[in-house]
Amino acid sequence: MKKSLFVVQFLLLSLLFNSTARADFAYIYDCIGTVYLTGKEEAVLTKVYSNSSLVMDKEISYTGEWMMRFFGKVAEGRMTTLISLHDDTIKEVDYSREEVVIYPIEKFYDLGLADIKEFKKKELQNRDSVKERYVALLPKISITVAPNKEKVNGYACRKVEGVLQTETIDKIKNATSIRVVKQTAWLADSVSGYEGYKKFNAKLAKRLKIDVERLGALSPILRYWEGTLNPIRSELAKVQGFPIKTTIDVTVYYITETNTANPKKSSMLVRSETHTIREIKTIANGEAETKIFPPKFVFRTAQ
Repeated sequence: MKKSLFVVQFLLLSLLFNSTARADFAYIYDCIGTVYLTGKEEAVLTKVYSNSSLVMDKEISYTGEWMMRFFGKVAEGRMTTLISLHDDTIKEVDYSREEVVIYPIEKFYDLGLADIKEFKKKELQNRDSVKERYVALLPKISITVAPNKEKVNGYACRKVEGVLQTETIDKIKNATSIRVVKQTAWLADSVSGYEGYKKFNAKLAKRLKIDVERLGALSPILRYWEGTLNPIRSELAKVQGFPIKTTIDVTVYYITETNTANPKKSSMLVRSETHTIREIKTIANGEAETKIFPPKFVFRTAQ
């Protein structure tokens, strides 16, 4: 009898630990920002990580003046994506057409869904004409980690600041365009699901054949860094932790008449965003994957 009771207790304990291990983690962010064409935006971004999938769902309210005038009200949008390593696909929900579009994962080199084959084809076609007119200077990047931690929404965080500058010279127009990307991230180690987050990013990076750093805390700034990360590998090694809060600002400067004593300079803030974590929840394994697709939507494989 005692032996039977021990076996039952052991099985119950095993089920408890297994159910916890199989739980997925949902990270819910409040987002505010300004984008050049659409103006002010407010959004709720939910990311759900499991062992072999990532669900991203962003519900957006366009509160900018131009969009309000155009639509006569606060326009709303939604972006939903499932990255699945079960079948190596990326599924995007197209709410306007009531369909789910399926893309093979090998076509894409980052989460922006850019087709690397098409990108390389266009790059080769344009290379000769471009190099005669434009000179791209080597990009500059600096990454600074604050010595002391600070609290953000109850989490002890390291503050990391990154600044990336790219510069292109137009030899025909005697002009220079400079893009400055600034990111500040508050990163914490003691976050539920952090180890699973790192493991999934490592698996996805391997599938996409990219550096895992491009999927981590500095992914917003690194999407503007072209080519290998080898020159900045030591800088990136400083960055560890899960993003609790992130700000990103992208500013473009355009300088004309650079061959004169009085060049003219203009600037434009292209994008400014802040993402702050609101809540972290555990949900049943696979629950997010099964619930994100509206039941009447048609599945279509991209050609």
